[in-house]
Amino acid sequence: MVAGSIKADPVKVGFYYVNGATWDVGSRYVLKGFLGSGSFGQVCLATDNETDEEVALKKIPNVLHTHEEAKRVLREMCILRRCSHKNIIALRDLFTKKSTAGPFKFIGGELVSQSYDVYISTEVAQGGDLFSLRGQLSENDVKNFMWQLLDGVRYLHSLNLIHRDLKSANTLLGKHCNVIKLGDFGSARIIPDEMVQTQETDDDLDEQGDFAMESHVPHPAKLCTGVEVPLTGKARTQASSQPVQAPVNKLCTE
Repeated sequence: MVAGSIKADPVKVGFYYVNGATWDVGSRYVLKGFLGSGSFGQVCLATDNETDEEVALKKIPNVLHTHEEAKRVLREMCILRRCSHKNIIALRDLFTKKSTAGPFKFIGGELVSQSYDVYISTEVAQGGDLFSLRGQLSENDVKNFMWQLLDGVRYLHSLNLIHRDLKSANTLLGKHCNVIKLGDFGSARIIPDEMVQTQETDDDLDEQGDFAMESHVPHPAKLCTGVEVPLTGKARTQASSQPVQAPVNKLCTE
């Protein structure tokens, strides 16, 4: 956990001030600590009062600021909803709130926000990330991590998903630093079946991947209606039970 300022509003239930930014998480979540921040938002450790478990809660402010930002967030939510695998970070909940930082209009005698903040709740990677791991890894540790990493990637590919941003900072670790969890799907794409066997450019992947995404979920403007987004749709899990094929098998047994 990194240094960060979190203060609960003394009057409004579910309102917090995280490093000066306002969070509205309702009565379901209690913010416990600050985990970090990136170019798209901040992440806090929180307790989910409905399940009594700790979660990582990410706030993405003013999601309708640009069309590209809305698509990126929508893409990440859509992909996380489809995944269910031991080596993929698990989505717990997601919801929207009227933005506290976006544009406002004066309507009916009061200022009304014209954008939304998106909150994404996932399981906590208590071991941090691979980038922050210190010390020399043993040969068996490297084989174990590579096996899990490749099994997670194989599962994504079985769903026609490509991550496109695999790196140590996005490779999260479980409680005892022995379980890999792939995270940060903001750059990932959904690839239509007809493109799987073809060689396409990044622009083709962006265009076709967005088309595939939009065929599964509403337009961003329709999604952000101020109500919770249902976690619907079946996730494919059968791929995780199949043995990893060579050369992965050879790599992890020699």
